[in-house]
Amino acid sequence: MEFIIFAADLDLAKEPNWIVTLFLGAAVGAVFGSYSQLWNLLTFVYRRFFVVMRYEGTWYSYHWTYIQHEPKIVFSIVDIRKGIWSPYRFKLTQRGTNLIYKGTGRVEGSHLIFNFRATGHEERTICRFQDILTSLDVTAGLWLSYDHDKNVASGAIILSQNEIPAEDIERTIRSSFKRERDSILIHVQTKKRGSR
Repeated sequence: MEFIIFAADLDLAKEPNWIVTLFLGAAVGAVFGSYSQLWNLLTFVYRRFFVVMRYEGTWYSYHWTYIQHEPKIVFSIVDIRKGIWSPYRFKLTQRGTNLIYKGTGRVEGSHLIFNFRATGHEERTICRFQDILTSLDVTAGLWLSYDHDKNVASGAIILSQNEIPAEDIERTIRSSFKRERDSILIHVQTKKRGSR
C-alpha cells in the first residue's frame, strides 16, 4: 500500500498550479464541449453587424384556409428579424383570429422556409416560399399544418413586402399558382422579377 497517496499528504502550498490547471481545463472543456453553440454565436455576431439580410423587416402574408367549413383568405403581418441559433426568427400575427405564431426561418437553396409554433395553442406549421430573390415584392409558397376547422391541410400562401389592396388579394393568390386538371399536385408559378 505504499503507492497510495492521501490528500492529507499533499502540501497544496507547494502545488499552486492545480488551481490554474482546473480553470484552464474547465475553459477548454466548455469551449470544445459547446463548439457548435460558440460557432452559432460567432455567426450571429457576424450577421448582426456585417451582413444585410434581404428578408428582414415587416411582410404581409395572405393564405387560403377553411374557417367554419368555408374557404377564406386570412391576412397576417410577419415581422422577420435576424436570429441567434438560426438565420431568421419571426413573429406572425393573424388578423381577425388574433392567433400569434413564433418561429425560425432559413434559406434552403433559393427557398425561404419558416418553421413555427402557435403561442396560444398546440400547432406547428411549415411554409416554403418559392425563389424569393427573383421577385421584388410578392412571392408564393405553400403552408402545411391544419386549418381553422382542425383538419390537416396545405394551401397557397403569398408573402408581400407591401400590403395588397383587398380587391387584388384573391387575384394575386390565384395568379401565383397553377393546378393541373388531372393532378392532385399544386405547383407554385415561377414569375419574373416585378410581375404580379
